[in-house]
Parts: sequence; structure tokens; C-alpha cells
Amino acid sequence: MTGGTRAADVLHASIEDSRQSRLRRLGRTVSALALAAMGGAGEDFLPSFDLVVRRRDDGAEVLRTRAGEADQAERLLATVERDLDQKDVTAFVSEWRVIDR
Repeated sequence: MTGGTRAADVLHASIEDSRQSRLRRLGRTVSALALAAMGGAGEDFLPSFDLVVRRRDDGAEVLRTRAGEADQAERLLATVERDLDQKDVTAFVSEWRVIDR
């Protein structure tokens, strides 16, 4: 970190359900179960998650990106949390292309 404000002091990352309608999520889950029951791989239909970065002061969303399935999402979250802890706000925003609102 160069000397600016640590990104983790300003921003917070979390994993959230992806923005899909309940009907679409239900359809993906049923498809995954049906494929698994027939011996196929239903990974493409498993629920997916988004990585969301919000401002700590007002909770405004500054970044939302698809994070994939649960294991992929956890790995991405760990990477982002490490960057938030190790980088200043300017570097984090530059590297992750955060939306300035």
C-alpha cells in the first residue's frame, strides 16, 4: 500500500445470490437435479452468486460481478478481501474498475 486510505476502511465485499428471478433460479436448480439424477453433470445449472462491493459509509453498491458457483465465489471473495486489505482505495478502484457514483 502506497500511503492512501486502506481500501478495506472504505469498502466491504460480500457474496450475494445473483440477480435472477425466483422462477429462473428454481428452473436452474430443477435442471441441475434432473441432470444429476440421469447421471449427467448439472454444474451449469447450479445456483450462481455475485461478488458485491459496497461503500461502508452508506452501503452503496460500487461493484457487482458474477462470481460463479459457491466454491468459485469464495475464492474470488478471498482475493478481493486480500486486495481490500493490502491496497489503498485508488489502487483497488483502478484494478477492479469500481463504478464511481
